[in-house]
Amino acid sequence: MTRARISFFPALGLLIAGLCLSHPAAAVEVPIEQSQKVKALPPAVLKTVLAEGKGATVRNVLTEKDSSGATLYEVEMRISGLTKDIVVGADGTLLVSEQQMKRASLPPAVRATVDKAAAGRKIRMIESVSKGARLEFYEAHVVSGKTLAEIKVGLDGTLIP
Repeated sequence: MTRARISFFPALGLLIAGLCLSHPAAAVEVPIEQSQKVKALPPAVLKTVLAEGKGATVRNVLTEKDSSGATLYEVEMRISGLTKDIVVGADGTLLVSEQQMKRASLPPAVRATVDKAAAGRKIRMIESVSKGARLEFYEAHVVSGKTLAEIKVGLDGTLIP
């Protein structure tokens, strides 16, 4: 019996490891300059991605179509432990950037509004959201039980419905 257990557990461990590694969330992050998915991007898109991702590791690269059929490129990365997701047009134009940030780095009026609107719910993540090169608003992801919600706050600290 003991012998069967010994050979069974390593096999089970290998099976679990294989399943975990095949899951997209378990993908290895690669330095941006070494990512084959990034290197395969069109030249104009690649230039923007490299400029926006200095020092980043790449989590994922996606290609999407917008409502008009134009191709968009989304790159999910991590810089200094914080996530940054960007959407780039086929011509290399930076369309959207969502940069995770720490609560303490929020402007005081924004932090106060986020805290008040969270109303005791756990704040899972806070991001600054830019369109093009312009910061548009801040977004906090809050959770209560199994319910996830977003709180959007303007640059001046006003709650955005």
